[in-house]
Amino acid sequence: MAKTPKDDSRYEDLNIVLKETQKCSGILKNLLNSIKVQPLTITQTNVRSFVKETVQLLEKKFEEKKLVLNLSMPQDPPEASMDFLRLRQVIINVLLNSIQSTPEGGKVDFTVGLSEADGKKELNFTVEDNGEGMPKEYVDKVFEPFFSMRKQGTGLGLFTSRLITEAHGGSISFESEVKKGSKCVIKIPV
Repeated sequence: MAKTPKDDSRYEDLNIVLKETQKCSGILKNLLNSIKVQPLTITQTNVRSFVKETVQLLEKKFEEKKLVLNLSMPQDPPEASMDFLRLRQVIINVLLNSIQSTPEGGKVDFTVGLSEADGKKELNFTVEDNGEGMPKEYVDKVFEPFFSMRKQGTGLGLFTSRLITEAHGGSISFESEVKKGSKCVIKIPV
């Protein structure tokens, strides 16, 4: 529209389409912000098995791009109370983002660890890649609905991941730097 002169007969129509699109976007964002994650199905989960099964689901994608996956976790991580399927979807979403943004032959580090904050133990899932990275002005938007840097992306993966992580009483954070890569940390209470 910026290139359409105001005296062009299409200008008025384009202006209406633009305004209506902005209204629809606002309505959808409000709707998505009001969506609550359905009640979780919490079970005691063996973290080692959970991580290995989740990574196995993506092995072919790593192989197709000739990416190195460095998996690191304690020998005997504690069991954790979690919704296995939903938290697995969070990990898959984050790993897929790394796979998609890392050039062929790159690497993705997936680290599972424990930390303590305010006297409470947390299980940390950290995914770090040496991919394209992202400009700083977009980093704060990655958990917003419909935000995507990819043409074919829906912008719902990390939004949903945030909702699921928060439903577990946890948190998810994201850091990125252009040409250096990205890092996502998922923390859930143990």
